Amino acid sequence: MALNREWGEAEIRHDEAALQRILDDRFVCTWPGGKTVDKAGFMAAVLQGSFISQTLSDEITLIHGDTAVSVATDTVTGFADNGAEETHVLRFTATYIKRAGQWRAIAEHISGLATGT
Repeated sequence: MALNREWGEAEIRHDEAALQRILDDRFVCTWPGGKTVDKAGFMAAVLQGSFISQTLSDEITLIHGDTAVSVATDTVTGFADNGAEETHVLRFTATYIKRAGQWRAIAEHISGLATGT
């Protein structure tokens, strides 16, 4: 769960070095709507984004050997293209692998939730 928070903070700070460390080179993400991006595509989108905050809740993490799956609700606030502040409630599933003693994200699936769900 700590890595989930570290990852979110790296996105808010546009911390490319932290994202490089957290995301495995084979990382793949499926966005709401179904588009799939690799590590480079994900990082480009995040580093260009305008996140203000991310708040995690309803976290569940299951660990089996060198694999962990984390499911949580992420309430993300940022700025829309028109400059207006907007908040989205998302549900994500992140899969982590432990390699050389370090946990790294190898996959994430994000879906939108209706507010209040």
